[in-house]
Amino acid sequence: MLAVASGLAIGIGCFGARPNLRSYFVLGGEPVTPFEKPLFTGMIRVRDMDSDSIYDKFQIVVRKSPYELNYSESNVWAVKPNSMVSDVLAQTLQATNTFAAVTRELGEVRPDYLLGGELRAIEIYDSDDTWFAHLSVSFRLTHFSTGETLWSHQFDARKVVNRDSFSHAVRGISELLSAAIVEGLDNLRNKYALPRKGEEGPAELKPESQIYIPEGAPDPEEIPDGGVPDAE
Repeated sequence: MLAVASGLAIGIGCFGARPNLRSYFVLGGEPVTPFEKPLFTGMIRVRDMDSDSIYDKFQIVVRKSPYELNYSESNVWAVKPNSMVSDVLAQTLQATNTFAAVTRELGEVRPDYLLGGELRAIEIYDSDDTWFAHLSVSFRLTHFSTGETLWSHQFDARKVVNRDSFSHAVRGISELLSAAIVEGLDNLRNKYALPRKGEEGPAELKPESQIYIPEGAPDPEEIPDGGVPDAE
């Protein structure tokens, strides 16, 4: 889902100044199928992503090479990208029923988990004859009270889009973001939401040292350092 709005900014200063027409863009998430009940217990707070200073602007970045980029003054984000990415992430968590509760704000009730990350690139890559939507983002889930990392995931991909079409490029970035979130949530579920002996219902996120080990799996303490036998 992509939304775009156009606004008219009137130049002020001298008689006869020309109006500057700008297009404002927002990211959108793809439709998702919710789970019947939450996969994980507790409340999760999704905080704004950290971002490189290059992308901490309203202007959409058009990159020509690793060493050259431009900012579009007539095609801009309606909201800072790092905040929009987190909004879409929170909306997807809520829509999929992944956690019992999802919030963006830190209120009186403290959350159980904190989800943040780093927005490393959100841009259009211009290779002269072709445009690419490019998104590079990482997610990091921690215990709110201890700060212990429970899970992390990285995503970096490009998608060919129509050249000179910012609407199509932003749609492409939105599709990449949805793919990143779905891939990350699949990874999270595979790591934690496995059936546990005698347990039904939502799972509790635990440090890796406390993750359930299936019956018959080797005891980690019996595995030699490095996971392989010592060379003779």
